[in-house]
Amino acid sequence: MKPKRELTSKRLRARHLLIVKGYSQKETAKIVECSEKTISTWVKLYKWKDEETKEVKKQGGLSVMMERFFTYIRSTSSEMVDPVKNLWIGFLKSEQKDIG
Repeated sequence: MKPKRELTSKRLRARHLLIVKGYSQKETAKIVECSEKTISTWVKLYKWKDEETKEVKKQGGLSVMMERFFTYIRSTSSEMVDPVKNLWIGFLKSEQKDIG
């Protein structure tokens, strides 16, 4: 049995690849080095394909939603655009380190 930490790392990376990057379950399984069945189980267990996720993908994915978010910030609080973008960039960098 694999250590819990390693499995959690693989699960988080798989989620990122499926939801953010748009990889298929088969591609994701190969990249994170686990079975397609494991990926399928995680998708169902953690509800990665819920209605909200499907709607985000239908609208163009996470990058489109983030662009809409920054447009919203510009229209409501333009002085917040740079601080929020800096926070977002910092967050993405920290996630990349975790994902590998």
